[in-house]
Amino acid sequence: MIRGLGTFNVVQVASGFRHSLALTDSGRLFAFGDNSHGQLGLGNSVGNRTLTPQVSSKGGKELK
Repeated sequence: MIRGLGTFNVVQVASGFRHSLALTDSGRLFAFGDNSHGQLGLGNSVGNRTLTPQVSSKGGKELK
């Protein structure tokens, strides 16, 4: 289990070489893992191995 996701119902997961995305049943998207090339969408390329805050969807629309 990934700390921080235990209270969410994850319905879909995608992974790259060193990062992953988790989509919940409510449309929240979480990114975690390596960020050396900006994979987590944080606006930087600082390495981060912890769960990031939820990624905002464009225009406030639910992601599915």
